[in-house]
Amino acid sequence: MKRSWEQMMKLKHTIIGVLMCVLSCVPVPSLKGANECAGEVAEQPHTTISLLAVPPYEAHIWTIYGHAAVRVVDSNGYDRVYNWGVFDFDKPGFIRRFVAGTSTDYMLAEQPTDEYIYSYASLGCDVYELTLNLTDEEAARFLKLVEENLKPENRFYRYNFVFDNCATRPILLLEQALNGKLMLPDVPQTTRRAMIDRSSTQRPWLKFGTDMVLGRSADTPVGAHDQLFLPLYMKDIVKASQIMDASGSLRAAVSGERIYPKLGEQEQIKATPWPLQPLTAAVLLLLITLIGAATARGKAYFMRTWGAIVLAVMGLSGCLIFFLTVISLHPLTAPNWTLAVLHPFHLLVALPLLLFWAPSRVSRFYHLANITVQILFLLICSWATAQHFHPALYLISVTLLVISLWAFRYGKLISVSSPKRRRKRTAPRSNTQKA
Repeated sequence: MKRSWEQMMKLKHTIIGVLMCVLSCVPVPSLKGANECAGEVAEQPHTTISLLAVPPYEAHIWTIYGHAAVRVVDSNGYDRVYNWGVFDFDKPGFIRRFVAGTSTDYMLAEQPTDEYIYSYASLGCDVYELTLNLTDEEAARFLKLVEENLKPENRFYRYNFVFDNCATRPILLLEQALNGKLMLPDVPQTTRRAMIDRSSTQRPWLKFGTDMVLGRSADTPVGAHDQLFLPLYMKDIVKASQIMDASGSLRAAVSGERIYPKLGEQEQIKATPWPLQPLTAAVLLLLITLIGAATARGKAYFMRTWGAIVLAVMGLSGCLIFFLTVISLHPLTAPNWTLAVLHPFHLLVALPLLLFWAPSRVSRFYHLANITVQILFLLICSWATAQHFHPALYLISVTLLVISLWAFRYGKLISVSSPKRRRKRTAPRSNTQKA
């Protein structure tokens, strides 16, 4: 009995051993293999969002302020640039709509990244890339917003140089895509006029023109968020920014930076030749007016002609400034105290008074009013309005003041009567009597 029991136990162990050997030869998925399979199933294309910034370069007037765009890259090889600064300058009515502030000709376009970078690098420009430190969810949301902007019904937009342009659009989408909030750094306050003037330092006439058309609102000190409209300012500010998520934790807004080197030499921005500087032109304008007023006196021909030219130029300039200030939708052009010096009345009132129908009483009244306005501008507007004026504008104001002083003093000399009346008045009186 005992023997049979021992034989049964040996048989049992033998069977168990065989089973163990067999089972050991069967491939059983390991835990590591299971995790790898699970990860492979859940893996999604990783999307990277970057901001691209191009410094100012010499090509066109609008390129001296730089450029900005968005780069999107994913793990499937998708690599495109989205650019909100595309427009057709030759499109009919483009300039008119741009001046009026109603331009809807700007659009969002996409192109391969290598093509975009080469287009600027070949011009001698470095291209800066800031890789945004976004979560997969935020990057996907950003890309969705870009694709929504790219739809035919959305890709065209009303461009605004300060508030809605190629640099502000990406920041707006970034703020909408975040699960938290974009925390901008504390930066020294400046004015939008100062920022624009720095970009046009080598273009004195462009700087003069922008100073003429920009109003008081351009001189309001602004912080980081309002400085984002210029691409290089945008680059530096975003680089120093942080992202605060919903839990209140902070992380850097930028995870990496890269510079694509230029492929050629950039054409240098050429300054205007010395004789054509705005300040020099204003000095010559004033000198000619002073000399003419001092020497003309009883001979009104020169001052009448010269005054007509000056008033015509200043009146035409005033019409443009009046349109931009009162009629256009540009936000930084009103109020503009430059209208105290350059206004349409020089063209619509003063010029006809000087050339055609100048009754001395009406003429003297106009020029007396202009004398008062120019004196007030020179004494008060420079500090009371808190608006920055180009130095040349003060010289233009003095020039108009001198013309009005001369016209007020010698108004009778520039009164023009009809040829018939002039002949009748100057005809010698006959002393003969009828027989």
